[in-house]
Amino acid sequence: MQVTDIFYMDLDIAMGGMDQRHAHMLARDIAEKMGRKKPISLHGPLLSSLTGSGRMDQFKKMSKSDPESAIFLSDSEEAIRRKISRAYCPQGTVQGNPVTDIARYIILPQAPPQGQDWERRG
Repeated sequence: MQVTDIFYMDLDIAMGGMDQRHAHMLARDIAEKMGRKKPISLHGPLLSSLTGSGRMDQFKKMSKSDPESAIFLSDSEEAIRRKISRAYCPQGTVQGNPVTDIARYIILPQAPPQGQDWERRG
């Protein structure tokens, strides 16, 4: 269905987590055979669910099917604050910790270079 959606929506870019890579590569592989344009594929890291993994041996990712497990671009500042304040974040645990994932992949890459402050960034 994901490959069909890419072609049906006539997408130039297919973006998703690394778990979507197989579907995106399949779309790229069959595009020419179907007479369609080859979509560009962008993949990002999977972020841990805000609600935690449940079991120690399982990874649970943020998911749009569980709105409390994820932060959406359309979330209000209030909703983001509420979700972060309730997020699974055990002290001393980095793996499977959504708060450290957000810091590592979203906040820190945006940090100003050493010696500069946030206000002087363009």
